[in-house]
Amino acid sequence: MQPRKAVHAALALLGLATAAPSYALVGGTVDPNTNMQWAGVVSITPVGGGVYTGALIDPYHVLTAAHVVAAHASAPNGLTINFNAGGDLTHQVLANRVFVHPDYRKGNVRGGAHFAWNDDIAVVRLSEPAPAGVPVYALASGIPGLSGTPVDFTMVAYGGYSDGVSPTLLEGAKPHVKRVGENRVGALFPADDDGNGAPPGVMEVFAFTFDAPGVPGRLPREAGYAGGDSGSPIFIREAGAWRIAGVGAFNGNPANLPGSSIQFGAIGGGMVIAPYADWIRQQVASPVPEPETYALLLLGLGLVVSAARRGLGTGSVGSLR
Repeated sequence: MQPRKAVHAALALLGLATAAPSYALVGGTVDPNTNMQWAGVVSITPVGGGVYTGALIDPYHVLTAAHVVAAHASAPNGLTINFNAGGDLTHQVLANRVFVHPDYRKGNVRGGAHFAWNDDIAVVRLSEPAPAGVPVYALASGIPGLSGTPVDFTMVAYGGYSDGVSPTLLEGAKPHVKRVGENRVGALFPADDDGNGAPPGVMEVFAFTFDAPGVPGRLPREAGYAGGDSGSPIFIREAGAWRIAGVGAFNGNPANLPGSSIQFGAIGGGMVIAPYADWIRQQVASPVPEPETYALLLLGLGLVVSAARRGLGTGSVGSLR
């Protein structure tokens, strides 16, 4: 079976409609910003509005979803990275560069105008290092659930809130309010067959369901996705530490409640990190120019522009948005 057909078949078996845009981490609990454990999970606020999520993977780099930042690749200073380290909005740092996976939007399974699962990964470079004392998170080495044994994970994100019963949000996304919840990997999907991402057979996509209280196997703090949670990390325990195993990118509707993606029965998921680890590390390892280099570069650009002017004078399955 082709990978795209396999995804649709799996969604059908789960009783879910095609994925659609979403807007909140449903369930879970509010994390106090005085708790430094998750201070490396940041909110991202683009010029023009919106609240999204990312996570520090070193003092200069944030891992997130491509659909969150791709529109700002040519103008990265339109992205503000917000830290809540010991308090609310303690630091705001502009982005300096955006690295979008080159196969983003190639070979995608599309369910809406803005929907893309495959290769929905990006790295944002900060214009200055993260504040001292803010944790950074290593990448997980394995693919959770690959052995067939369900793997629990912790999700941390800045989306709004719903109670899993109401068809609309009870509270919108805020750049200083993050929530922590739990879920488990319920399904894995293989690589896209049209783009040049991970080879066929490699599991790139994870998915989970958001179950109502009383459903057997439901986790105590079980939560689901919606918009604002785009780009959020899922964490697993590995080598005695929390490591990023995936990046949230989509959720879908309960089949009997079309138009809703924040109620019990919804599906959520995103990109598995392991197949993209080498690409992520390559972006992080690319040179970070010193301030003097930037100044010379800007001066050079200014001279070029000046010369040019003189010459011209002569003549929403959906993403979690």
